[in-house]
Amino acid sequence: MVWKRYVVGVALLTFSFIFLVAALNYVIDPYYIFHSEFLKTNEYINERYNKVEYLRKAHTKYNSYIFGSSRASCLVNEDFERYIPNSRFYNMTMSVATLSEESRILVFMIKNGYKIDNIILSVDMDINLHYDFHNNDYLRYNHYLITKENPLLFYYRYLSAFSYEVMWDKIEVNLGKREKSPHAFYDLENSGRFFFKTQEKKIAKDQKAYIKSVLDLNINKVSRVIVLKDKIFEKNMEAYKNIVSLCKKHDINLIVLIPPHNYNVMNKMDINSYLTLLKRMAEIYPFWNFSGYNRVTMDNRYFYESVHFRPIVSPWIADRIFGKGDKDFGEYVTKDNIDNYIIKKKKEIKEAEKKWL
Repeated sequence: MVWKRYVVGVALLTFSFIFLVAALNYVIDPYYIFHSEFLKTNEYINERYNKVEYLRKAHTKYNSYIFGSSRASCLVNEDFERYIPNSRFYNMTMSVATLSEESRILVFMIKNGYKIDNIILSVDMDINLHYDFHNNDYLRYNHYLITKENPLLFYYRYLSAFSYEVMWDKIEVNLGKREKSPHAFYDLENSGRFFFKTQEKKIAKDQKAYIKSVLDLNINKVSRVIVLKDKIFEKNMEAYKNIVSLCKKHDINLIVLIPPHNYNVMNKMDINSYLTLLKRMAEIYPFWNFSGYNRVTMDNRYFYESVHFRPIVSPWIADRIFGKGDKDFGEYVTKDNIDNYIIKKKKEIKEAEKKWL
């Protein structure tokens, strides 16, 4: 009958379309999930999946880890290895990583017997105020072993995705029709870091012109729009407590720091939210604070844009933590000095605001 042929035809077309989408996702592999290697150059990589997957096979190469958002990629492993004897760091930097995510990954590592002697935890003042898990982002889905999701559902998600622009970007890069994205230079199977090669080339050519070309390095006004979201902030603070507790329980040396944020980011921070973060963190565990207004954060030469500091800053951070750096960059904050420290920070902020208000 005609209607049966119609139904069969529609079914075949539907199946063919689904198969085509799945085949394209597998072959092009836009988020580097299947490692098909048909297109050798990767434009976008899901770090959360790939780093967990890599360490399942290679964790015996390392005994120390740097956790944090993409800013943590600018913390150079070797800068800390030179101060901690016999340490071998892997950088677990993940774009827009939250403490909640990092806590889950640490639990997974410990349960699976990974040797962990040291952890450097980089806590972003903006991200952990109001970011939660990334449940609708193909670039940032966590590994199914972290979320305890059915692996078939995890892979089906990527086979059935139709990320046309991401696919096309990868095809064009592999055909040599355009350069890689400035954030697409990964070292997954060695240091764990990614590198800002495009930006460094421009800086080497003409740093003043580069700084002038980056819009968010030239805002120069105070807005205070980044405000903590209570439920998400509490969730991240609970995760922070959990990380501290796990490190104490398993005899892991934990070093916590807030990385330097360009003053243009600091100008967006709600002051009460910022100070609340400092106080809550200090009450749980001591940390090094490199944020605020200081000689590094106020100097655009040390930043790619307002979000990422350059690796040139990394040895200064390590030097300060281990007692050899300049005292005008980085302060050690504890539950005993936090109240006086907050008074000091309020004065610092008020003085800095005079430049823009």
